[in-house]
Amino acid sequence: MSLLKSIKEITKDMSIYGLSTLIGQVISFFLLPLYTSYLTPGDYGILSIIGMLTGGYGILSNFGINSAIFRFTGLAKSEEQKLEYLDTAQFLNVFLNMLFCSMALVFSGMLSLWLFNADTYELFFKFGILMGFISSLASIPLSYLRVRRKTVKIAYSSFLNLGVSIACTIIGLVVLKWGVWGALVGNTAGNVISMVFLFWNVNIPKWNNFSIIRSKALLNYALPMFPHKALMFLLPMFSQVLLIRFLSLETLGIYNIAYKFCLPLNMFINLFQKSYSPYRFEVLQQEKESKELFNKINLAFFLIVFMGYTLTILFGDDIIKVLISPDFYSAGTYLIFIALIPIGRGLFFIFGTGIEFSKSPRFMPVISGTGFVITLVLSYILIPAMGISGAAIAPTIGYLSMAAIVYFYAQRLYDIPYSWSKYVLIITVTVSLHLCNHMLNHDSIVIDIMGLFIYISILGFIFRRHVTDIFKNRIKREGL
Repeated sequence: MSLLKSIKEITKDMSIYGLSTLIGQVISFFLLPLYTSYLTPGDYGILSIIGMLTGGYGILSNFGINSAIFRFTGLAKSEEQKLEYLDTAQFLNVFLNMLFCSMALVFSGMLSLWLFNADTYELFFKFGILMGFISSLASIPLSYLRVRRKTVKIAYSSFLNLGVSIACTIIGLVVLKWGVWGALVGNTAGNVISMVFLFWNVNIPKWNNFSIIRSKALLNYALPMFPHKALMFLLPMFSQVLLIRFLSLETLGIYNIAYKFCLPLNMFINLFQKSYSPYRFEVLQQEKESKELFNKINLAFFLIVFMGYTLTILFGDDIIKVLISPDFYSAGTYLIFIALIPIGRGLFFIFGTGIEFSKSPRFMPVISGTGFVITLVLSYILIPAMGISGAAIAPTIGYLSMAAIVYFYAQRLYDIPYSWSKYVLIITVTVSLHLCNHMLNHDSIVIDIMGLFIYISILGFIFRRHVTDIFKNRIKREGL
């Protein structure tokens, strides 16, 4: 399997996942003028924290079962065995989701007080739990479709979610003038319709496929990942909670508007993770030179991510001033720091390649725990001193420390020959461009475009042999 063919397979899934996600993110992005017109920075701060809570609920509620599904189905020796794992995982997921939702509602008052530093937001918190419960239920058939690589049906569900959410949100904000509640109800309506569609399009799990032995195998793999999942959720969240405690909800709103403008970067990383996670097992089983192939794919990811960072920094501030109301203009100032967060998260993902091939990733909670402690300490130090910039730098360093640790651990399990000189060149060229841009201290978009052209030209020159090798490899293997 050549690098070009591997990239085609990943890109194929990414394009289908990405079409719906891209349209949704772009429409959501261009709805920012609506949000910033009908919501204050404080309102947007509430909406952001509830969105983060909903996403975290989905990560935590299945106790890592979704990650285990990809491993065991990817390595299953027969279709019958794969079905046993899929159906067993779905029954487990329902039970764990209901258990987690019950616990979250019991402690909602205490958790709301900790999250918002006030006792007036408990109803928002409970609504966030409800949204998370719905999203987590939808992850059951979604995982099934991802394992089967039924990407078109996944795209349909995303389009449905998108259309209903946007329509109901516009009605709630503009027509009914419900403020934050208008946005929350609109998003929930879309999630409910999407969930119904997903369950409608998968086979109902058969109870006779449920296996105690498979359950133990799934849980033995998944439970060590639960502390890791919890810490990965808390790592970026904690710095945002401290923004509320040290500063205000309005500051959190500005922070999240800036993060919203990292759209291309975040979207690429998320789509790559969704497509690459199950595909890595195919590479492992089918490709004799899988280690070298993993190195090339990871390097391509690294290059694209840093190019995305450069685009965000060069043009993000100008786009902010065009799209949103003046109350949120200060968000552009913080892009250079906030855009580093997805980069750190992406590096942690790619340098962990190989861990999923082990029987149980028991060391992962130690890695994420280290990153969380570093983020916690730095947040308390940097946020009072630097505000929003400190809230971005702390989790970035946390992710990078985790990326360094997970690299050494993964290499012990599955040694990949990384081309480190090329990674260093990408970082050097990127940093040099931004230092020159900072020294010029200009407001000219023409200079930004020229800088981008020079940046791409330099990287293209450096990696010209890499690109040539890809096509030579294709000609050699496919007989073109």
